Formats: sequence, structure tokens, C-alpha cells
Amino acid sequence: MKEKENKLTDLKRNTNETKFKVDKENEIKLKIKNTSELKNKSELKNKNENVYRKKGFISIGFKMVVIYFIPVIFLIILGITSYLVASKGIVKNYEQATLNSLDMMSKYYSYGLKKQESKTLEYIMNNTVRDYYGNSQSDAVEELELVKKLSSTFGNVISLDEDVNNIYFFGNGHKSIIGAEIYSAETYQSISGEGEIREFLDSGKTVAWIGSHKLLDEAVQKPKDYGISCIRYILSPSGKKVGIMILDISYDFIENTLTESNLPEGSMVAFITSDGKEIIASKGENYISLLENNLFLPEKDLEQHGYSYVDYKGKNYLVLHSQLETSGAYACALVPREAVIKQVDSVKYVTVIIVICASTIACLCGILFARSISGVIKKMNHVLAATAEGKLTNQIDLNRKDEFLHLGMAINKMNENMRGLIRKTVKIGEVVTLSSKEVTKTSQVLFDTSKGIHTSISDIEVGTGDQAREIEQCYLHMNDLADQIVNVHHSMNEMVKVSDDTKLILADNTETVKELGENARNTADITKLVIEQVQRLGMESKTISNIVNSIDDIASQTNLLSLNASIEAARAGDAGRGFSVVADEIRKLAEQSRASAAEISKIVHYIQNLSDSTMESAYQAEKMLEIQEHAMEDTIGTFMLIGNQVEKLVASILSISERITVITNKKNITLEALETISATSEETAAASVQLVTTADSQLNAVESLKREAEELEKEAISLTQAIRLFKIE
Repeated sequence: MKEKENKLTDLKRNTNETKFKVDKENEIKLKIKNTSELKNKSELKNKNENVYRKKGFISIGFKMVVIYFIPVIFLIILGITSYLVASKGIVKNYEQATLNSLDMMSKYYSYGLKKQESKTLEYIMNNTVRDYYGNSQSDAVEELELVKKLSSTFGNVISLDEDVNNIYFFGNGHKSIIGAEIYSAETYQSISGEGEIREFLDSGKTVAWIGSHKLLDEAVQKPKDYGISCIRYILSPSGKKVGIMILDISYDFIENTLTESNLPEGSMVAFITSDGKEIIASKGENYISLLENNLFLPEKDLEQHGYSYVDYKGKNYLVLHSQLETSGAYACALVPREAVIKQVDSVKYVTVIIVICASTIACLCGILFARSISGVIKKMNHVLAATAEGKLTNQIDLNRKDEFLHLGMAINKMNENMRGLIRKTVKIGEVVTLSSKEVTKTSQVLFDTSKGIHTSISDIEVGTGDQAREIEQCYLHMNDLADQIVNVHHSMNEMVKVSDDTKLILADNTETVKELGENARNTADITKLVIEQVQRLGMESKTISNIVNSIDDIASQTNLLSLNASIEAARAGDAGRGFSVVADEIRKLAEQSRASAAEISKIVHYIQNLSDSTMESAYQAEKMLEIQEHAMEDTIGTFMLIGNQVEKLVASILSISERITVITNKKNITLEALETISATSEETAAASVQLVTTADSQLNAVESLKREAEELEKEAISLTQAIRLFKIE
């Protein structure tokens, strides 16, 4: 097998070398063909260049304009770069200035709110507040005086401080004071169960800022014209939390500051509390909610101040924010991007004007310079066009003292050299034409021969392939037969095992049946013994019956004697009373004896009936045991016969198993032979395929050679015709 594999490897290597040589020849021929195509493409390119020159696509004027326009391009780049850098700096400064303005607004808010927060501390530290909410008043008159004093005091605070909208005092078990008005103690219970007040009570904070208190507004029916509220605990003198105070900041304080912002048209400024309340002031007609449109989202990890750009309804906006130090609220601004970049329009206009002027000057210079040399170019084009058409007799005559003079002299020299080249080419073309005709004839003969060889090799390949497939099918069928033989062999081994197990089972069952027969005989003997005992029991029962009859007779006699004794005692009178009692007792005993004898007689009669029935059953059992004993003997004989047949079956199976072993060995030899034949067929088929491939390559090469020869002949004729177009004399 290894030797055959080595031969197959050598065959493949030789085939690859042959294929490499054929590919090399094809590559050389392809280069020749590409050279011819390159020549045709060169001619086509020359024609196209003439067309382009006629149309002016690559005229010298255009080139000069392009050359002069290159500095303009750099000037444009400089202008654009300057514009971008300037605009970026201006936009950055504008963004920072707007953010600084927003920071100042935030600081102003922080200052105002911090001032009001300090005042709330003063309010809750007021002695009247601490006396009223920190202590329990038993005197209603005193309590009313304190309440009136508090309402008057904070009513004045609201009137005097324009930044304060309202003040609320609530305490558990105390009246509620709202500005200058007094409410019942139940008001605190109604507002502290849920909502913003409940959130503050659960937060554990001492003071907090909230945007609204909706539940409180509904409870007291007050206008909702406040901007933000400060809520703080009321502390007793001992420091205990006894109530809460709420200070509403005026809406005008928030809004007036927003409207005073110096932002461009179309901008918006908003005050956003930490719990989501938004107050907006617009520099135009449109109001855009930053929160509802997700243009600004206050988050815990958000920077204290900053800005970003967002898109809204197709427009780009600059969003700025600055957080207040006191309440956690934000001052935000929304500025259209077009208002930001409007600051750099002047730079853009200046750059555009300069670029337009420079481009115009460059184009004029290029056109004037191009006209100065266009006459010379036209003369040269006239001579070169004639040369392209085959007229090599024209000359260029110039009255210049620059590079164009040297160029004209070079063109005249080129025409002279081309005339000499054409004369030599005519002679070579005639020789090439004759040689190409001879090569065409030879390639045709070689092509016909190669085609016949290819047909013969293809037939060999088909036959070899069919043979390999048939051998493979034979091998597969033989392999299936071998598998079936192995399965039969395994089945025979299983049958031998089953036969051995059957013999063991028969031996065990035979012993069991013998034991059953012995037990049946013992049972028959016991049954006979039972019959004898039952017969004896019947005889004893008859004896007992006789004894019972005797007892019955004795009882009858005793009864008669008792009756006679009673009669004699009656005759004796008083002297016979004792004897009369004895006679009665004897009579009773006689009657009991007769009753017992009757019972015994019944029992004896039942025993006699049962004995008769038992004897009948015992006789039947004895007969059945005799039948069973004969059946056991027949069964033992049958088991013996089955054992003998199983031994013969085992001997036959062993004989078949030995023959199957011989068949298996023959099968292995046959399979090895088929494997060898199959490998040889595969090698032959592979060699045939490689040979067909080589023949195909050779046929393709010969066919290509034939085409190239025919093409060469055509090219030679075409060359001769092309040369005739040139006029050299």
C-alpha cells in the first residue's frame, strides 16, 4: 500500500510540473497578447487625446488657470481656518460669558434664598412662637392672645417683605397660623398625612426647599402665586420638634430675575426646583419646557454648572445650567445656536470677499498668460495632427527664442526619425506576414493531433471511473455481507448461551418435579392415615351414642323411681317430707341428665355426619393424588426428552458457529483483496484525471497558440495596411 501511495504522489508531482510548464507557456502567450492589446490601447489613447485637445478639456489656458488658482486654494483654506478658529474662540467666549451670567443669577438666587432661610430661623426662635408651640396653654384667653400676636406679627412681615408671599405655622394640638389668618388645629392633621409635607417629615432633615405644596394649597384655598417654599421644624426651648413652619417666596422674585437676563432673541431662562417645578421666562413668543421635553434632567451626579448642545424640533440649542448653593434648585438657559454663531458672521463675510477677489485676479492672470503662448501651441498642434494622420513631411518654423524653439526642433527631428523607422518597418512587416502564415498552418496540425489525444484520454478516464465505482459498490456490498455474517455469528453465540441456560433450567425443574412427586406420595400416605383415623372416630362416635342411650335409659328409670318415692312420701305424711325433697332433687337430676344426653346425642350425630363427609373428601383426595403422581412421572419423562433435544440443538449450533468462523476468515481475506483492488482503481482513476487535466492544458495551450498565430497573421496584415498610411516622400 505504501509503495502505491508513493507512486501516486510521484504521478501527482509530475502532473503538477507539466501543468506548471503549460501555465508558463500560457503566461508568455498572454504577455504577447497583452502587448498587442497595449498597442491598440495606445492608438485609442492617441485618438482620444486628439479629441480632448479639440474640445479644450486639457488646454494650456486651463492648466495655467489651474496653476494660478492653487495659491487661491491655499488662501481659501487660510480664510476657512481663520474663520473656524475665530468662530470657535468667539463661540467659546460667548458660551463662557453666558455661563458666567447664569452663575451670577444663581448666586443672586442663592443669596436671596439664604437670607430668607436665615429669617425662618429667626421666626421660629421668636419668643412668642416658642411660648405658643413649645408649651401647653391651659388658659384659653392667654392662648388667644398669643395667636393674635403671632398672626399680627407675621402679617406685617408679609406686607413689608416683597420677596415673601406667605408664612405658615403648624403645630400638633395648636392652632395653625397662615399669614395674618388663624386656622383650626385640624389643618395640620389634614396636610401632614401625605404629599410634600409628609416627605419632609420622613426625610429627617431640619430644613428643606420645595417647589410646591399642593395638599396645603387645597386645604387653605390660597392662591398658588409663590415660586419656591422653605420648610423648617419649630423647636421648643428644650430642642424638641413641636411643629413646622413654611415660608413661600414670591413668584415675582423668581420671575423678575429671569426676565432681566441679557440673552439674545429666541432664548429662554428657567428656574427649576429640586422636586421638578419649572418657572420659565422667554425672550420671544415661544415657551419651551426644559423638563417636559427632556432638554435638561437634574440628576444627583450632575456638575454644579455646565452647558451642552441639544436638538429640538430640527433646531440646535445651547443648554446651560447653574445649581444654587442653598436650595438645590437650578438656573437654566436655552439659547438657539444660530444666535451664538451670529457673532462670527462678520469674519465669514470678510473671508468670502477676499477669496472672491483673489480668485478673480488669478483667473485673469492665467488667461492672459495662456493667450501669449496659444499661437505657438496652435502651430505645433497643426504639425502634430498631420503627423498623427501619417503625413511626416511637415516642418515647424518658429521665430521664438525660448523653450518652444527647442520643442519645435525636437518635433522636426522626431518626424525625420519616424520616416526612417517606417521604411524599416515595411520590410519587417512583409517577413512577419509570411512567418505568421506558416505558424498558423503548423498550429492547426498540432491542434488536430492534441484534440485526438484528448478524446482518447477522456474515454480512458470514463472507463477507469466506472471501474472504480463498480469496485467500490462491490466492496460496500461485501462489507455489508461481512457485517451480516458477524451478526449471525453473534446470534449463534447467544443461542448457545440460551441453550446452556435452558439445560440448567430443565435440570433444576426436573429436580423440582421429582420433589413434587415425592411430596405427592407423602401426601397420599397422610391422606390414607387421615381416612383410618376418621373411620376410628366414627366407631368411637357410635360407642358414645350407645353410652348416651344408656344414660337416657338410666335417667328415665331415675325419673320413675323419683315419682314412686314422691308417692310413698305423700302416703307417709309428715314423716315422709324429707324423703319427698330428696325425691324431687333426684327427679330434677334425672331430667338434667336426659337433657344433657340429648345434647350429647346431637353432637355425636354431627360428628358422625362430619366424619362421613371427611372420609368422602379423603377418598377423593387420594384419587387425585394418584392422578397427580402419574402426571409428575409423565412430566419428568418430558423434561428428560427436552434435555436430550436441547443437547442435540447445542451440538448443531456449535457446528454452525465453527462454519461461520471459517466464513468470517474468508470474508476478511476477500475484503483485503477488494481494498487492494479499490486502491489500485482509485490510483488509476486519479492518474487518469491528472492525465486528462494535462491533456486539457495542452489542448488549451495549442488552441491558444493557434489563436495567437491567427491573430499574429491579422496583426501583420493590419501593420502592413497601417504603414501604407504614412507618407514619407
